[in-house]
Amino acid sequence: MRRLRIAGPTAVQLSMSLPADVVEPAAEELWAGLPDGTQARLLSLFARLIARTVIVEEEVEESR
Repeated sequence: MRRLRIAGPTAVQLSMSLPADVVEPAAEELWAGLPDGTQARLLSLFARLIARTVIVEEEVEESR
């Protein structure tokens, strides 16, 4: 018999910061630079995470 423990929810946030002297490319440029297979796998992963409510929509103010 196995004993399982349910872990409490945690919030994970990845910092993807670049050094101050590096110009950060736009998200669209980064996405367009990915191979088609990688884009498809990421979209599939995001869809599964959203379906499991691991990822939720969050309103973010644009800093322009």
